[in-house]
Amino acid sequence: MRILIDGKEAVLKKDSSFDLIFENRLFLGRDAYTLNITFPLNDCPKNKAIFGHINRADFKPGKLVYNCEIRDAGVSFSGSISVTGISQSEIKCQFAEGRCEQTVTDPFTETYINDLDLGKPELPHGEITPAEAWRHTRSEVALPWINDEYPLVANNWVIYDGVSYSWNPNNVKLSWMPYLIVIAKRICDAVGYTYDFIEWEQSEYKSLIICNTLPGSWNMPDFKYVMPRWTVSEFFEKLELFLMCEFDIDNRTKHIRFQFSKTALSAVAPVKLDAVLDEFSEDVSHSKEASCEYIGVKRLAYKECDHYLWPYYSCDWLFETDRPLCTYPDIRTMLEKNKRRDSIGIEGRPIVNWGDNDTVGKYGNLRGAKNNIGSLIYCSAEDTYFSFRSIGTEFLYDIGKNKIYTQIYVMQPLNVFGSGIADSDNVSTEEIEFVPPCIMETRIDDVDDMGMMLRLRISTDGLNSIFADSPEASDIYQPSISAAIEAGRMDDGSEFFDCIYVGYWEGAVPFEGKSPFPIIDNEIVNDAWQYCNAHFPGLRLTDKYRNVQSQIPMIEQKRKYKFSWLSTTLPNPRAIFHIKGKRYVCEKITATFTENGMSQLLKGEFYPLVES
Repeated sequence: MRILIDGKEAVLKKDSSFDLIFENRLFLGRDAYTLNITFPLNDCPKNKAIFGHINRADFKPGKLVYNCEIRDAGVSFSGSISVTGISQSEIKCQFAEGRCEQTVTDPFTETYINDLDLGKPELPHGEITPAEAWRHTRSEVALPWINDEYPLVANNWVIYDGVSYSWNPNNVKLSWMPYLIVIAKRICDAVGYTYDFIEWEQSEYKSLIICNTLPGSWNMPDFKYVMPRWTVSEFFEKLELFLMCEFDIDNRTKHIRFQFSKTALSAVAPVKLDAVLDEFSEDVSHSKEASCEYIGVKRLAYKECDHYLWPYYSCDWLFETDRPLCTYPDIRTMLEKNKRRDSIGIEGRPIVNWGDNDTVGKYGNLRGAKNNIGSLIYCSAEDTYFSFRSIGTEFLYDIGKNKIYTQIYVMQPLNVFGSGIADSDNVSTEEIEFVPPCIMETRIDDVDDMGMMLRLRISTDGLNSIFADSPEASDIYQPSISAAIEAGRMDDGSEFFDCIYVGYWEGAVPFEGKSPFPIIDNEIVNDAWQYCNAHFPGLRLTDKYRNVQSQIPMIEQKRKYKFSWLSTTLPNPRAIFHIKGKRYVCEKITATFTENGMSQLLKGEFYPLVES
């Protein structure tokens, strides 16, 4: 065996050994590393030529890092070795490869993406039309949005004349939203790294835009201002969890390569272990200390946000217990059966009914009415739950000194961005910090209605509804399902840009004549009770094309096996292992090295594969 440090051959301490642990990064995000490797200094010119005269008094663990290669028959590793301890006679080091090396030699520990030059909007000369500002071939788009702090101030708002869109004259200056892949590339450029994002560019995720933006009137067009304070490494780590992908960062060549996890795993050939010596199985289901760190068995959930619709977007708790359902075959049928129906009652008074099974109270209001307003509604074809959500009131008529109002409802999708598993102390959760934004109605009355629009909360004043400053706010009465959801929301605010809001945009306006908005879900129902399917993958974590179960193998997390076997080569721990007629996912493999090379006895820890 040979150990090369900065290209020079090092001498291992006589009669010593070290374990090289080769992990599957889908567990703890690590690749290969060792514990202490001991190199003698006394009477060893080769090691002294490598390490020189190290001042033991000034030594700080992890600060001395060298390039390192470990070579033996059948195996070869290339990474970094860092000094962990020094004595008069010897020096101790740890080797790291791949992800582990990225941690040891991370050059971005103090490089934050909101400090980098990420560019500004590339505006053409002359006036730009809405159609040009929404073209998906641009690096950024200018979609209409509402600032929660100043909801009446126009931000990229538009007017539709029946044929085309023009800018609302109240706009001061356009504000722009860059594509996610564009910002990822600009981060690489800013730190001097090349990149290979071909697989990303060929996927539907190329159409994701970053919805974070600032009012154009603030005159802060640089995209760095809308980024959270993440380091470069944190940005790519968080993006991996969102896209179920892998960014391999090579700090030597300064290159970043993108691959979907599914693609990376499909390239690893399966391994059959024949020379198994012994086995030990352990039932970890009853152990309080033992836990499985495999990403496929964790609860993946979006970071909780403070915008108005988040309690509706993510309410896994609502489905912990069985609730009475009103079921429909599809969304179109549901809308038709539950939509508003107006009629005229006694003395010419208007009556508002919701649905086709209503019975009307004495004065034409909905008290005691038989309808689905308080129900949990399910649409089978789209696998989507809904509830009635009030967006305000509408005056109907006077009775003496009393004014009679009716509630105005929209059909609100429920838990479309939930994890599918209720949060509990028994479940390990990984938070995704690329999050669906708030897309909601702007309807004030029948005349003043721009349709659904992106809403952004830049301030930290906590949660406010769209009607927070409206005199009719106290008149909004939520049905039972919606009231229960809103009661569970947080009241304390947080910094808006501690996450990145994302949605799809390819240039198509979902509802002609209304404002365009980023697409966050396939199934779209607007405040006019219209429906469209966006034909995008959407951002649902439970979608069969997007959920983690469709990207990586699933394991039986309560059964863990340890096997020992003989081999002259070290198999890839990311492979599917065939052992005694069953298939397994490997967590890690341990190989012991001495001055004579790698021992043929290998040890591994495995979980059985869930067989469909």
